[in-house]
Amino acid sequence: MIDLTRVRLDSAESESGERLATLERIVLDLMMEVETLRATVIELSRPQSLNTDVLDNEAGEVPGPHSLYGVKYLSTALLAHSSAGMTSGQEKVLQLFYSTRGAHRETLMLLRLGYTPEQIDIFRQNARDAETWT
Repeated sequence: MIDLTRVRLDSAESESGERLATLERIVLDLMMEVETLRATVIELSRPQSLNTDVLDNEAGEVPGPHSLYGVKYLSTALLAHSSAGMTSGQEKVLQLFYSTRGAHRETLMLLRLGYTPEQIDIFRQNARDAETWT
């Protein structure tokens, strides 16, 4: 847990290493949350997986541990702590965003969303073209 009362991110009084460690933890926490939300949206986008308990939720009611969000959050949280294999859990979460094979972050997301290789090639060409716009 980050104790933001101890670390002044905007102050020269804080040790630079302490600030960096705090910012690193914040970024990893935000990426974990974003990954959870992405996984949820992807799952909800598949018609066969629509869960009326989640969609018909009363305003302000917490969906609970059996909601799609709860299940996806737990899965992502466990991944963040997994030390199986050659990488840490935090690195595994980061790898969902950034390829270790040099692929663009957007390409990884398009693959996860089910875009075909041909559609991704079109995206790549459009992205290269967009980089030349002035």
